[in-house]
Amino acid sequence: MIASTKKWIFRAIKNAEVVFMVVVTGLICLFVFSQVITRYVLHWSVPELEELAIYTMLALVFIGVGLVTRRGVHIRVNLVPLVIHNQRAQSIIGVVIDLIAIIASFYFIFWAYKYMISAWEYPAISFSLGLNLGYIKSLIFGGALLMGGYWVAIGVRDIRALVKRHG
Repeated sequence: MIASTKKWIFRAIKNAEVVFMVVVTGLICLFVFSQVITRYVLHWSVPELEELAIYTMLALVFIGVGLVTRRGVHIRVNLVPLVIHNQRAQSIIGVVIDLIAIIASFYFIFWAYKYMISAWEYPAISFSLGLNLGYIKSLIFGGALLMGGYWVAIGVRDIRALVKRHG
C-alpha cells in the first residue's frame, strides 16, 4: 500500500512538472509574440508583457533544473571511462560524484531558502505589474528542492546498483 502511494506521488510530481513546463513555455511564446506584434506592428510597447515574459522564463529555468536532473539530460562530460577502465572503480567514482552533487544541492537549497525568506521579509514590487517578487524568488527554492530531491534519488539508485553488482 505504501509503495503504491509513493509511486503515485512521484508520478504526480513528474506529470505536474511536465505540464508546468509545457504551460510556461506556451506562455513565454504568447508573451514574446504579443510583444513583437505590439512593438513592431502597432508601434506601441506593453511593459507588462515584457515583465511577464521575464518571470515565466525564470520559472522555466528554475523548475526545469529539477526536470533535467530527474531525466539525466543535463550537460555533462564524463572522463572517468577514459581514465579508469575498471568497472567497479567507475561505479565507486560515480557514487562519490553523486554524493558531491547531493552536498552541493543541499548547500544550494540552504541558500535558496535564505534568499526566499529574505524576499518575503523585505518585499520588492515589480515595476509594471506590481507583483511581489517573493513569488518569483520562491521559484529558485522550488527548483533547488526538486534538484536536491532528484540527486538523492539518483544517489540511492547508484548505491543500490553498486552493491547489487559488486557486493
